Amino acid sequence: MANAAAVPDEPRACGTCNMCCMVFDVPALPKPAGVLCAHHTGAHGCGIYPSRPDGCRLFYCLWLTEPSLDPEWKPEIAGFVLAVDPNTGNLEARTGPGTPQAWRRPPYLAQFRIWAAQGMADFRHVIVIADGFATVVLPEGEIAAGVVGKGERLSISRVRGADGATRVEAQVRPAQDGE
Repeated sequence: MANAAAVPDEPRACGTCNMCCMVFDVPALPKPAGVLCAHHTGAHGCGIYPSRPDGCRLFYCLWLTEPSLDPEWKPEIAGFVLAVDPNTGNLEARTGPGTPQAWRRPPYLAQFRIWAAQGMADFRHVIVIADGFATVVLPEGEIAAGVVGKGERLSISRVRGADGATRVEAQVRPAQDGE
């Protein structure tokens, strides 16, 4: 899980949303990504809330922490969870089971392209992970990078072509020690 963000003064509430309980893997339980956590109790939320793992305890999706995101960005409405990866600074949208294309609907894809353009100077990217498949959203277009499995990572780089133009490349590679 990513996004151990500060909670705003007047935080929003998860309410009936349980998307983060589905889309992330939680090794401490163990719970794989794409499966609803066995400790989720439906309307009552987390059955182990007082003793939940740190990964769960410290996670706040961007909808909870960013007041500028309108109601349609709430994960249960959008069909994906937004979070910033603390290691890379990349914005990640992880889709829920059954909603792998939700990020392409208006207003999401258009906003992802804007955020992608804003992040280019700082080498920050917008990455969508749908059913384990990573796609890098660019200001114009996308790069289908592939499935990122255990022991692998998404590598994003800038490459100068023979014509002198710089382009972004993304591919799945084996993770190095410490990644």
